[in-house]
Amino acid sequence: MREDSKTDKIYAYDRQFSPTHVSITSMASISAFDDLPDGDLVRRAQAGERGAFDCLLARYRGLVQAMAFLRTSHRDEADDLAQEVWAKAWEKLPTLQEPDAFRGWVVQITMNACRNWYRRRVRWPESLDALAAARPLPDTAPGPAERLLEREHERRCATGREPD
Repeated sequence: MREDSKTDKIYAYDRQFSPTHVSITSMASISAFDDLPDGDLVRRAQAGERGAFDCLLARYRGLVQAMAFLRTSHRDEADDLAQEVWAKAWEKLPTLQEPDAFRGWVVQITMNACRNWYRRRVRWPESLDALAAARPLPDTAPGPAERLLEREHERRCATGREPD
């Protein structure tokens, strides 16, 4: 996304569309909410004020993006996860019962999205047999040098000679 100094734009979610629909709003539309604490913004967003949610998104967008990038190590995957997180946050915002806990709530949504991303990408073996077949245990049998030392030790013990 390009940033234009005059029209610094952010992603914002619009309730009248599906949770994954993204529309662009300008920073000017959220400047009226800048001084409000998170709890007030959440209550306003729950009441239907889109600008309040846009302000929350602007405050925590970097945090969500950073957390997603730390888990995925891929910018595109982190962007997709962040998009998923904000869509889920908008969708579930009416169920948030403690508006002052918004930051922790959105962090938890982010962590859950990261866990789900990981689960979708990791192939777990179907059984222990499949795991053993995929990654055999290392051979613990003695090698040629160890066998030679063992035979030498047995010979010396049999003759009663002390090692040199």
